[in-house]
Amino acid sequence: MSRTLLTGAALLVIAFGAAGAARAGDPVADLHLSESASPSNVALDRRVTLTYSVSNGGPNTASDVGLKVPLGEGWRPVSVSPSTGRCNGVRSIFCFLGDLPVFGHATVRVVARPVFKGTLHPRGGLTSPATDPNPDDNFTAAEVTVADPFTGLAPENAAVHVRDGILFLRYACPTSVYLFCRGRVTLIRPAPPAAQPPPAGPPPTVPPVLGESLLSLPSGVDGKLRVRLNSTAISFVNKARTLPVLVITNLRDGVRTKATRYSKVNLIAPPPKKKKKKKHHH
Repeated sequence: MSRTLLTGAALLVIAFGAAGAARAGDPVADLHLSESASPSNVALDRRVTLTYSVSNGGPNTASDVGLKVPLGEGWRPVSVSPSTGRCNGVRSIFCFLGDLPVFGHATVRVVARPVFKGTLHPRGGLTSPATDPNPDDNFTAAEVTVADPFTGLAPENAAVHVRDGILFLRYACPTSVYLFCRGRVTLIRPAPPAAQPPPAGPPPTVPPVLGESLLSLPSGVDGKLRVRLNSTAISFVNKARTLPVLVITNLRDGVRTKATRYSKVNLIAPPPKKKKKKKHHH
């Protein structure tokens, strides 16, 4: 038994079924499928429009044309809009486009959100009982590069110092990777002490405020940050090239999401002043 290497088109034929494998006597129709993705570079969970264009080069009408779009686990569909016919399905979408005359065209737009980062290849394939003299162009796969906007933000170095109650940090974003460092970063510090002592009696049922937002790092900012800590010193648990405790917020489809993703910081009181030892003269 000999082993044969299969081309990408042959693998797609196995996945979708051969559109040209029809019964003898079926009309001949040269179907063609193309696909585009917009945008082709996108942040994680942002919408991408996949446009599938179907055409019939003849010489006969292609009957019962269908389009399969197997999104799989890497995508979350938002909407499907065919120019003709109807579509259904979620992870695997099938569109029944009906009969396509000679030189006829049909378009299907699929809007979906990628949930995996990396390079994704959303596919599409045509089905029809017509005999296709060139079935290889009935299958297509676009390329979409997905980046996590929370990845890549890090201090330029581990040197962090406090002077006159101001915390100095310098954050740098890598410029070689598209869409990195596009998250909104908020530093949190302890809330200032109350001006008056708490009233006598049982403790309040509402927990006290643990922190307040000082500033936000806008998209793509690279520069020195000045954070006033009311003369509170900072001790880093981990001095590697990572951020302190941060709350990262980002608007995704109108919903505000939060993630805490970096090493912890201990907020401590300023170190006590050392008392000078008195010299004893004999």
